[in-house]
Amino acid sequence: MPFTPGQPDSARRRLSIFLAVLIAVTAGLTVGGSATISASAAGTATISGTVTGDGSPPVSLEGASVEAIAANGSFVASSSTDASGNYSIGGLDAGSYTLQFRAPYGANFVSQYWGNKLTQQSADYFTVASGETLSGKNALLAVGASIGGNVSGGGAPLTGANVYAYTVDGNWAGGATTDAAGNYSLSGVAAGSFTLQFVAANGANFVSQYWANRATLQTADYFTVSPGQTVTGKDAVLVSGASISGNVKGQGSPNVNLSGVYVSAYSTDRSTSAYTTTDSNGNYSLVGLAASSVTIRYSAASDQNYVAQYWNNKPTEESADRITVTTGQAVAGKDVVLLVGASINGNVQGKALTNIPLAGASVSAYAPNGSFIASATTNTDGNYSITGLAAGSYGVQISPAPGANFVTQYWNGKPSLAASDHIGVTAGEAVFGKNALLEAGGTISGNLKGEGSPNVGLANASIRVYSANQNVNGYDSTDANGDYHIVGLPAGSYTLQFSAPYRSNFASEYWNGKSTSSASDAIVLTAGQSVIGKDAVLAVGATISGNVKGEGSPNLNLPNVSVSAFASDGSWYGSDNTDALGNYTILGLGAADYTLQFSSSGTTDYVSQYWNGKSIGGQPDHIIVTAGQTVLGKDALLKLGGSVTGKVMGRGVPNENVSNVFVYASMLDGSWGGSAVTDSDGNYSLRGLAPASYTLFFNPGPGSNFVRQYWSNKSTPETADAIAVISGQVSSGKNVLLEQGASIGGNVQGQGSTNTNLSNASVYAMSTDGVWFSAGMTDDAGNYTIVGLPAGSYILQFVAPSGANY
Repeated sequence: MPFTPGQPDSARRRLSIFLAVLIAVTAGLTVGGSATISASAAGTATISGTVTGDGSPPVSLEGASVEAIAANGSFVASSSTDASGNYSIGGLDAGSYTLQFRAPYGANFVSQYWGNKLTQQSADYFTVASGETLSGKNALLAVGASIGGNVSGGGAPLTGANVYAYTVDGNWAGGATTDAAGNYSLSGVAAGSFTLQFVAANGANFVSQYWANRATLQTADYFTVSPGQTVTGKDAVLVSGASISGNVKGQGSPNVNLSGVYVSAYSTDRSTSAYTTTDSNGNYSLVGLAASSVTIRYSAASDQNYVAQYWNNKPTEESADRITVTTGQAVAGKDVVLLVGASINGNVQGKALTNIPLAGASVSAYAPNGSFIASATTNTDGNYSITGLAAGSYGVQISPAPGANFVTQYWNGKPSLAASDHIGVTAGEAVFGKNALLEAGGTISGNLKGEGSPNVGLANASIRVYSANQNVNGYDSTDANGDYHIVGLPAGSYTLQFSAPYRSNFASEYWNGKSTSSASDAIVLTAGQSVIGKDAVLAVGATISGNVKGEGSPNLNLPNVSVSAFASDGSWYGSDNTDALGNYTILGLGAADYTLQFSSSGTTDYVSQYWNGKSIGGQPDHIIVTAGQTVLGKDALLKLGGSVTGKVMGRGVPNENVSNVFVYASMLDGSWGGSAVTDSDGNYSLRGLAPASYTLFFNPGPGSNFVRQYWSNKSTPETADAIAVISGQVSSGKNVLLEQGASIGGNVQGQGSTNTNLSNASVYAMSTDGVWFSAGMTDDAGNYTIVGLPAGSYILQFVAPSGANY
């Protein structure tokens, strides 16, 4: 099954909701007036209202979904509307909430958040008291636009293909599925700029693509949708995918077919990918791959003690052999045998008058370079078994179950991974007796309120503690009364931070009423000590708000522009994204001197800037904000920028398109301009560049044996040719041909009575004048290769693996 690994979590969440609704409707389920409450929602407050769709008169919407979202952004409970559009969400704790209103499946109305906002970031929040019934939380959903088209492949319509819409900032905006004729209609779309992703049905061997025939979300084209507009003709023709198939066995006498093995394929830049699991005979088939060079990973199920590997019997993605596939090619016979894994076994107890077994503790194994390898959870007797380990040396972390007041430790009773003793295992060895006794932890507790008449307990605020060396930290979220309790802390000195609930207008602070970490009073804990009464009252925050437009005739309101507030020392203090009308409000600011940055994210043709029309990289103007002040009218007009586009190829027979090349634009004085990454066809597009002259730097991705260069075929920024960028114009055809690089390889060992091959050691190649060029990392045999080097003389630096005593 092809998929997009870079899909945002918010998109996946909305996709799962979309699919769930789709399944419910096709199953013939009658939806209306039902409610879902999360396990954490067990209060006595209720929110109710009515959801209607815009019309003459407004229409009651049956089957609309209404979700209550807490101030920390987490889902709490939901309800669906009845035939009259009424809903009621009960069982809520006291606290601050926003609501999300989703139109019924197939209804052409725009979903929204409370306050008629389009995003959770810009949503308004309201407070509900314990036992309160808060009625009248009504919503009138605007008539939506629709996007329609046809999806075909192999000369035939594609049934069951999924079409997803994304905004310019990557947020998922809706989805639809093609019918038997390959047609789709995506309804309930808000006004804005969108791109589309086209994904063939599960198991269909066609390559996913973005509009218009682009390989990645980053390189996709966008189109504008007006309020209520019917957009048609957004068709896509998917090309036939390549496939890779084979069999997976487990080492034995004889070897055995392994079912349920997770098999995944990725190109270096992740622009193409696929995954599947082996069937009962151990067979697999990866489909929907674009022409590319991929690596494959084979990972046994959690209850199977076999070592994960990459093709061809390699331990890491960097060392893996790559498989090159062409368009529509079927590659068969990629069979593997997974080796029996080693295991680390033991028991975890908590220190007490009578030591107690700790259930639910997490025990994790790490490689010498700090990479996570595998983990296990203790059973009711405190026993654990980490399986599927390759021969090697591992650091082990033992953490109590969430909420258990015991101190995390590393083997063997050490406070950090760097200080941890390592456990060595040979191939297939089962190591027993790696037991741990966790010390009782210290605790810090208190209450958090927001300033008011009277002060009010703040629910869902974030409370964090940090040790002086940042190696130890703890966290809790306040309950409905504003109480918190942080457990499992070792003896030490701590900084305590109070962060206001999401989208609430209170200024965050540190203990004891301090505005910065460096000024905060320390809290000293002895072993097992409980410190209480660390209370705080957050002051009402200041706000900065305004409107963002893009230069035009007339000027246009710009949605999804990120507006961030920075203090004079560069520290970030708050942000907001503009709504559909270009409006923003940054909440919860303390008294300070701020600058604002307006960022178009490089996905539009408008130039990012500081407040008051000042260029990024220059000297920004500042806004002085006093405690609790409401600052209005901090508007911005983003100027129309220019673009640079081109193609990157690598020298070969024939020359090849090179994906995952980082393209950086810099002004002649060295100031930052923008960046882009080439897609699977080697194309790049730098958008929203301020009018100026630029140099371009082309840097191939990790592991590429092509030599980096400046435009045009120059080796240094001083000799690079300049490209003039003009407002509203595209400077196209800035193509480059990268030369094949030289390579340096060798072996790294650690000195001893018998020298030992060192895995995960870093090797850096620098020119004789100290300029860094490239790097490599040793494999399990201590071997390394540094690629992509231009002709010249180099100095090599060898750095031991993290935690190794060399």
